[in-house]
Amino acid sequence: MVDEASLYRERADAERRNADAATLDNVRIRAERAEAAWAAMADRSDRTRIQRQEREAQAVAARTARDADAAANPDSDPAG
Repeated sequence: MVDEASLYRERADAERRNADAATLDNVRIRAERAEAAWAAMADRSDRTRIQRQEREAQAVAARTARDADAAANPDSDPAG
């Protein structure tokens, strides 16, 4: 499965090629702006993916710790 960031980078690369091939200044500038926007979306997508993975890892660690505590103390109240 291709992730969003890869797709965004492909679009940024395409816009870079468009900018390089442009003969009109306004077309080149538009393509450069589009490239920057696609690159920013790719970066944001990467940050979001990393943060999601970190949150999921923390949740798994918390569940594991809670389960280990419950196994070690079967008479304790799980609600706290």
